[in-house]
Amino acid sequence: AIHAYEVAISRIDNSEHQRQLAEFKEDHERHTRELDSVVRELHGKPVNGAILSHVVAAGKIALADMMGDKTVLKAMKTNADDTNKAYERAASRRDLPPSAVRVIQNALGDERRHRDWLEKTIAAL
Repeated sequence: AIHAYEVAISRIDNSEHQRQLAEFKEDHERHTRELDSVVRELHGKPVNGAILSHVVAAGKIALADMMGDKTVLKAMKTNADDTNKAYERAASRRDLPPSAVRVIQNALGDERRHRDWLEKTIAAL
């Protein structure tokens, strides 16, 4: 999601939308740090580097750029939908420690806020 936000910010014209997307990108960076910490707490190794889904997400944004800000934001909303689903699945797990559940629930709240903003902004364009 971080890379997709970087691509979207660079391709969108509206400075207010750029500012909001930059804030959302910062949320994702924080989520990554917090989730990495939880993974280490559970004696795991955080994933590092790009994976196919990041490439696909950024590709959607690059293609949408050809059609303007509204299309870029719609592409970001599809990414937000995917992220929300992933956090909802993680939040429903019963085998995680309370510290992990708190991080996931907080991130899910942010992700829902991101999706809500995208939906409202797209509707207004």
